[in-house]
Amino acid sequence: MQEAWYAFSNDPWNGLTEIGYPRYDESKDTLIVFGMNNSPEPALVKPSECNAPCSTITMGALGTSTPSPAP
Repeated sequence: MQEAWYAFSNDPWNGLTEIGYPRYDESKDTLIVFGMNNSPEPALVKPSECNAPCSTITMGALGTSTPSPAP
């Protein structure tokens, strides 16, 4: 993983492809996931697999749509 972080930070456009990862393509399994299911190997998934669950999250600093009950 350190090699991947270094490659990306050194060259965000080409670093990961230079060490063997595929170039990002939103229609293919090209999003790199580290630690998926506690695996030591990186997994490649479609970006939509990771984007969909976040659509229902509200960040705390942004507030909520319903008022919180009084203590």
